[in-house]
Amino acid sequence: MKAFITSLDGLVAVSIMFLMLVLMFSQDFHPTAPRGVYLKQLTLDALSVLEKSGRLGGMASGNSTAVRELLDAAPPSVCMQVILEDTAGSVLSVAQRPECYETDSERQSAATVLAHGGRLYLARLESWYREVPS
Repeated sequence: MKAFITSLDGLVAVSIMFLMLVLMFSQDFHPTAPRGVYLKQLTLDALSVLEKSGRLGGMASGNSTAVRELLDAAPPSVCMQVILEDTAGSVLSVAQRPECYETDSERQSAATVLAHGGRLYLARLESWYREVPS
């Protein structure tokens, strides 16, 4: 009789654990960030990578190929554009993701000051969601 109760106790414990596992894994929870927050974080991250990898310095030297490569690596639904200006505010160079056009959709922007070759530049990265043709 004692063995039967021990077996029954074990069976109940395993059943409860199985039920708890089924309930835990059947929950459908997918946290998502609002679109604007996601776009802002992506903009800040991309600008940080451009700055720390030296790609903005290359753009200041006249070679924007490395910058365009990073812009092309962004998610397909996001458009990005890097604008490099001198201290007078004149635009020296613009690198934009291909097949991305100016739209009225939500925009995010981030900027940093770049010192390269003894000169100061303002590098601005703008991003927006790509318009899907209807």
